[in-house]
Amino acid sequence: MCWIKKEGKKLVTEDILVLYLGTIVSDLREIRADIARIDSRIDETNKRIDETNKRIDEMSKRIDNTNRRIDDLTKSLTA
Repeated sequence: MCWIKKEGKKLVTEDILVLYLGTIVSDLREIRADIARIDSRIDETNKRIDETNKRIDEMSKRIDNTNRRIDDLTKSLTA
């Protein structure tokens, strides 16, 4: 594949590739920056999810303890 510039010099495939890469470099930088921001947001979200899971676990333990106390009270009242 050859392209001809106005001056008459033929561009070989390698030249076209270099020109193309030059045009997408800034796009790639933006994409990488976006990915870094998204990764950061995902990390923050995962931390919040972990904290929520810990709270849920604590609540479950409290509920289990309350249920045990209710069961014990029910047993003592029916005995």
